[in-house]
Amino acid sequence: MKIAEQAAPASPVNPASLSSGSSGDEIAEALLAHVEIEPGQGIDDLALAMGTPAAELQEPLKKLLAENKITEELRQGQASYYPA
Repeated sequence: MKIAEQAAPASPVNPASLSSGSSGDEIAEALLAHVEIEPGQGIDDLALAMGTPAAELQEPLKKLLAENKITEELRQGQASYYPA
């Protein structure tokens, strides 16, 4: 018998709205909202929670970091993101 997997926390983001046709600004806004609700997650956790590939979050993350809206903390080579 398998142990039930814990569901990801609910995000205010509608994953269906983050299709590959979404603009980077929409993804960045959704990403910021999620980081504010669930601080300390890495890119893989963010991608899973938002229902979008991690590769699509790279540019929005860079944008939010450049705008000082989020901060990045590195621990053992893994980045975690927090609201600024």
